[in-house]
Amino acid sequence: MFLSMFLCFGAGLLLSTCFVHMVPEVRVSFVQASKVGNWPILEQFPFAEIVICIGFFAVYLLEELGEKLIKHDPPEETSHEMVPSKSQSLLGLDGGRRSSIHHSHGDHAHSHGPAISAEEQKSVTAAIRGFLLVAALSFHSIFEGMAIGLQPTQSDVWFLFTAVIVHELAIMFCIGMEMLASKLRVLLYVIYMVELGLITSVGVGVGILVTEYVHDPSATHLLVIAILQGIATGTLLYVTFLEVLERERHKPGNGLVKLAAIAIGFFLLTTMETFTGQHDTTTSTTPYPTVDYVAMNQSSVKPFEETTSDLPNIFNATFAILNDTRA
Repeated sequence: MFLSMFLCFGAGLLLSTCFVHMVPEVRVSFVQASKVGNWPILEQFPFAEIVICIGFFAVYLLEELGEKLIKHDPPEETSHEMVPSKSQSLLGLDGGRRSSIHHSHGDHAHSHGPAISAEEQKSVTAAIRGFLLVAALSFHSIFEGMAIGLQPTQSDVWFLFTAVIVHELAIMFCIGMEMLASKLRVLLYVIYMVELGLITSVGVGVGILVTEYVHDPSATHLLVIAILQGIATGTLLYVTFLEVLERERHKPGNGLVKLAAIAIGFFLLTTMETFTGQHDTTTSTTPYPTVDYVAMNQSSVKPFEETTSDLPNIFNATFAILNDTRA
């Protein structure tokens, strides 16, 4: 029960990471590419959300294809009675709800099961799921590290470093609990955790190199970064909803207590990110802060006083549109 509560708490952390941290950053990345490349369609059309969904569907497709490759059921020879039994999904940690077929022949029964043993299948599924999760978080961690390396002053570096460390500690705790629950092989567990621990430092080095040698990133470069971030976000969304939350929801236990654990994890990390400035687009962990592109178009930005003076006209125009609609 306590392990389930910890995993629900970790699911709340992942929810906050997806919706409060990563999704807004994907949108910011597409806005950056739009500003630099003069591609207004990137802001007029919800490309960020579409790319995130593509990442979600890609992992779903990978699970289905992997399920077909791992399970080698020969075709039925005659008409038999079908009795479903539970087998593990490709990315699931515990038993999924997919079924293999058992055939009953009068007074005896046999099954055409997978060509590999159940233990081998569990090992393969845990390894693949861990790889996908680590790959998604690695993309994101590289961008966070790049953001640290791109900061112009020492105080900015330390501020963003603190924010990223707080975020990474919470996520590493969650991922560690998930991998322990999946009974992943010890060697793979160590490799994945070490890789996640070092990948942010790699991003810092890349950010420093970019600061030294790349002063005007191209719009194509920024668009590629936005797409990679979106795919990583979609991957994490899939793991959060169709693996972690679905599994824990169907386990025996008090559902309200599980919901409370999820909510605590969500609001705890959201509060931490709020106080460390992770939610602020001017200190965003995307590689190139949006403030630079606002400065590039500073001549087109109205002062605050001039903007507020236009509010009555905006309200009048809105009311006129509503009246025309009613008529």
